[in-house]
Amino acid sequence: MTWRRALRLTRSTLAGIAIAVGGLLALYAVAMNVFLGTRLFRHLISYDPGSLLVDYDKAYSLWPGRIHVEGLVIRGRDHNVEWTLVLDRCDFGEHFADLLHRQFHAGPVTCDGLNLRLRRRKAAWTAAEIAATPPVPGFSDPALPEPGPVPPPLTDANYKLWSIRLDDVEARHVREIWVDTFRSAGDSEVLGRWLFRPQRWLEVGPAKVHVHPVEVGRGQVAALATDVRGTLEVTVHPVDLLAVRSADIFHDVSVGGSVAADAHLTNLAHALAPTLRVEASNAALTARLAIKRGVVNPGSEIHVAEFRSRANAGSLSAEGSFLVDALANAPGRIHADVAARELLAKVGSHSMRGNMNVAVEHRRDRGWTDFSGSGLSFTGAAQTNGKDDTPNDWWVRAELRRAIFESKQGPHLRADVQLQARDASPLTAAVSRDTPLPSWLVNAVSTANFDTRGEILVSPSAIEARAVDARAKGVDASFAFLTRAPETDWALFVDLGLLKAGVGSHDGKGAVVLLGARSWFDERAATIRAAGVHD
Repeated sequence: MTWRRALRLTRSTLAGIAIAVGGLLALYAVAMNVFLGTRLFRHLISYDPGSLLVDYDKAYSLWPGRIHVEGLVIRGRDHNVEWTLVLDRCDFGEHFADLLHRQFHAGPVTCDGLNLRLRRRKAAWTAAEIAATPPVPGFSDPALPEPGPVPPPLTDANYKLWSIRLDDVEARHVREIWVDTFRSAGDSEVLGRWLFRPQRWLEVGPAKVHVHPVEVGRGQVAALATDVRGTLEVTVHPVDLLAVRSADIFHDVSVGGSVAADAHLTNLAHALAPTLRVEASNAALTARLAIKRGVVNPGSEIHVAEFRSRANAGSLSAEGSFLVDALANAPGRIHADVAARELLAKVGSHSMRGNMNVAVEHRRDRGWTDFSGSGLSFTGAAQTNGKDDTPNDWWVRAELRRAIFESKQGPHLRADVQLQARDASPLTAAVSRDTPLPSWLVNAVSTANFDTRGEILVSPSAIEARAVDARAKGVDASFAFLTRAPETDWALFVDLGLLKAGVGSHDGKGAVVLLGARSWFDERAATIRAAGVHD
């Protein structure tokens, strides 16, 4: 065979291959675009629209495995959640072989314009929850469970639900992420991955989120923060949905990065503590986060610029200017400093006016929060019914040796407290005001270097002090106290060495007891405890 003939054969062979490849590509283009352009693909993957629906306005493929789609809507639900993902435009590589395993697997994915909504299904809804939870078009509101008994979990043998897997996602112009009552709306960019098998498995990320800017709110009801900017890396570590409660998924979430925002403190306070009535100005907030599997770690810190606020709960109220700094000093432990200036704090008819610094040690577990080691210092004046009980430079320092806050049955605080003060002038003023003892006699007893220890219990409607023992320069004392608006009851046992006395006030009537003072005090303390804050 001559070289000329071999060249002609090679050319014809290559031409045949090119024609075959071209024919195959043309056949693919025709078949795939018919598959995408008609209802065939949508019917294949949306065989049960009540569980999984995939729809779009327009889709085509010019190269094998690569698909362009516009107006894509993916909607699904199981017995626990309902969700929808909307993409304006998207280009992705489709792994067709995974369709045989009931998985919509795409990657890499480049999309523009994204909305994601997810909500839990449950039997009982409040009007406030319904107002703040996302509607999912195609499903009724609110998201109720299926009628009848809860079906048993699907076994591997009868599991036929479709799963979603998106790899190498680059989503620009993310307009909305709305999960239950948490909503982020604005303009963000998300880079990451997502795997979801209904009732079985959930993985997100690592996903990098560039925020510029967004509004974060409680649904569309109340803005919690506006002009939010920054970069976060978010991971939902693999979650076995059969083995975990929805409330525990947070323990599988890690978040790192930094953000800045204009915090709407009134709405934030209402979201965190609905029973606390707060009016506050907005404040600039900056935060660095290092949360690993739901645990706040060192490297996390928050700064809230100075703001004005007024708050009240039951007979308690406070107003002033506040500055907040907080950081994690160990895994799961947070230290916060709160500076209060021009503070006016009231408990019933009693008030304190001045400046206060509060140091908070915080460790949270399920249902309770440990504030042990926290403390405060105050300099200013104490008043009753607007009249000064102390000079303006009076001071007091307090430390919570042990303090547990519980919120399951409404907010309650129980704490072992050590308190030191310049003197006990607020207490001596109460004795002079509420008992027949003349003020000159009460003031003759020195209470300088006042030091006391006892137990404090706080509920929304009452404050109680029990088992309080005190010492000062000229006196030893025991004390019991209860204030529940509009009344205040208290009892005091005083040991001056040669003289022992009991003084107190009940139902607005003062009492002084010299004979059997200790027995009288023990009885009054037991009565106050019985009427006080229940454990």
